[in-house]
Amino acid sequence: MDCETLRPTNTWRCRQRSVVLILAKVFQNTAGKVPSLPFFDPAVTTMSITRLPTEICCLILDYVQSENDIIRLALTNRLFSQIATPCYYRRNARQHPKSGGIIHKAAARGRVDILKRAADSGVDVKNFEVALEAARSGKTNVLDFVAESRETPPFTTTELNALVVAASGRPQTDFLRHLLNKFRSSIGIRSLRLCLFRAIAHADKPCAELMLDNGVESASPPAPRPVLDGALGIAVSYPSLEIFEMLLERGANPDRPIIVDAPGRLTIHYAAERPCSGFMKALLKYGADASIPTLDGSTPLLLAIRASCQDTACLLMRETTNHGANMETLLEAIGAGTEEIVKLHLEAGIGVIASGSDPTGYPLHAAAQIERLCAPLLLESRVAILEALIVSSGDVNQRNHVGDSPLHAAVQAESRKGADVLLRHGADVNRLGSKGMSPLHIAALRGLGEIAVALIKYGANITLESQHVKVTALHLACATGGTIIAEELLRFPENKVDAQDLTGRTALFVAAREGDDELVQRLLSRGANPRIGSYSGATPISAAVRLGHVKVVEALLRADPGLIDTTDEVYASRTLFECAQLSDQPYVSRLLERFATNRDPSEPPVGALEFVPADHEYVLAGKRVSGAPILRHCDVCASRVRISAVTRCSSCCGGNFLMCGECSSRAGCLDASHRSVPDIRERQPPLLPITPEEMGYPLPI
Repeated sequence: MDCETLRPTNTWRCRQRSVVLILAKVFQNTAGKVPSLPFFDPAVTTMSITRLPTEICCLILDYVQSENDIIRLALTNRLFSQIATPCYYRRNARQHPKSGGIIHKAAARGRVDILKRAADSGVDVKNFEVALEAARSGKTNVLDFVAESRETPPFTTTELNALVVAASGRPQTDFLRHLLNKFRSSIGIRSLRLCLFRAIAHADKPCAELMLDNGVESASPPAPRPVLDGALGIAVSYPSLEIFEMLLERGANPDRPIIVDAPGRLTIHYAAERPCSGFMKALLKYGADASIPTLDGSTPLLLAIRASCQDTACLLMRETTNHGANMETLLEAIGAGTEEIVKLHLEAGIGVIASGSDPTGYPLHAAAQIERLCAPLLLESRVAILEALIVSSGDVNQRNHVGDSPLHAAVQAESRKGADVLLRHGADVNRLGSKGMSPLHIAALRGLGEIAVALIKYGANITLESQHVKVTALHLACATGGTIIAEELLRFPENKVDAQDLTGRTALFVAAREGDDELVQRLLSRGANPRIGSYSGATPISAAVRLGHVKVVEALLRADPGLIDTTDEVYASRTLFECAQLSDQPYVSRLLERFATNRDPSEPPVGALEFVPADHEYVLAGKRVSGAPILRHCDVCASRVRISAVTRCSSCCGGNFLMCGECSSRAGCLDASHRSVPDIRERQPPLLPITPEEMGYPLPI
């Protein structure tokens, strides 16, 4: 019977009524079999429960279907409690034979008294699951109770091993000690080894010592001791320093390979990657070899530096002579920003002046790139490292394998702090690098205004030309839109504003071609001559007309109205109107018409003068569109074409002379198109297709 609907309250009358209803159900189902009893009157709703015989109480319990009903009946009076409690134990044991029952919970809490009552009620407390629950909770009194309830011997070897494994999950040292004292001869060695490894993983030193004291390692020195060696690898992997030192004291081999996640790695390699230097100190104390590399050639010192374990790396360099410090470890220390390790390398005589063609063998160049991949907290340390390397090398201008100085490396990495340190120590600001460019050229090319100002402050030559294409810093600033740099350069009266590069282009020509009307106006205000064209016959205004830079054309015509009559001499004498029509620039044509008819060119109704397309932008339906294809300028006619249609002359201008399809088809290198350009070889060079990768540096101007 389900008594959930009864739900007796705390009142004694309700409990009596529950029993009466259950008893009525019993009489209904056993009609004719139970004689009339003097204590029960169906017309009366009250009765004396204490007068119920035990047989009737047992009949009532047989109709109870849940443990909650048994508990409710047990609460009615003492008689029911005495009869219902054993019934509750038996039913609970049947419903929870392996776990979750009352006897398992009692075993987990060490309640032997409950187990005894369950045994008196007919429950089998000799069940091995009870002993397992006691092992997991470390209750030795429950283990003894179960053992006494069983025959001799109480447990088999398999069961004892299972108890050891269960107790090692959350190492129960006292339980294991008690178990070993009573049943050591029957416990297998494999379960003890598993218990040892789990104890190390949980950093339980007493449990680990207990396992070692009970013969978990059967081998004796000088024979190999694989259990201790494996335990040593686990201790350094988790890690546990106290257990690690204890294993070394007991004879573990510090140089034995550990197959955990990578073959060929020793204990010392894992210890090198631990922030705590105690592991490395213990290994060195017991004779570990600090020079053994991994299969990929990484020494413990290199691993420690890469893992940012500064204390471990310093310990290796101070306490050993075979630490294996070399140029690679020095460069790793520079990249990590560890000043102390770098100074230890310098004290050990690791040279900072490298030789050969290895691009990674130049510490001074690596240290100059301070801001690259450097956290703000390491900036001061990186500055100190760079200064220490400069003092140690004695040559702040040393070249690397491609001919760049540390100052070139700092500017290319956009490192303001690195450039400042090098400049304070006397770096040559006018030395040309591998691309034939000075640090000021690189700063102008990359638009690094602060670095360019610092270079000029320390004496950079603003009129210095690059080696290959003879461009000045002003050319490069105009090519990349470096307004700040151009302003700084134009402040100096000695700056040659009309200086021409190898193809005859001036800074004004470059700015006009790029469509930078602001720079064009500033150059014109500084006296730039708008009539100076390139050696191939293109002029600043013709380049602007071809590319549709309306504002630039307007600025040039306002500065010199006579430019309206200039012609483009690239192939033939083409007027500006013809150039605009051939290039399909209707807005430029309307602007030219206004200047030609002496009308006010600032009248608005042209329709599309509100923007000026830049070199890196596409214009579609009057809007700027991002994601445009890569475009390049023709060095002959200044027209802008896709990079896939550009042809490169491998002879002119150091191989950086670009031509559009029209120019390359009309004329060869010895033709009138650019034959007047200086330093052209007297032969017909091949015209090579150009790829985007080839135009990464320097940018064509």
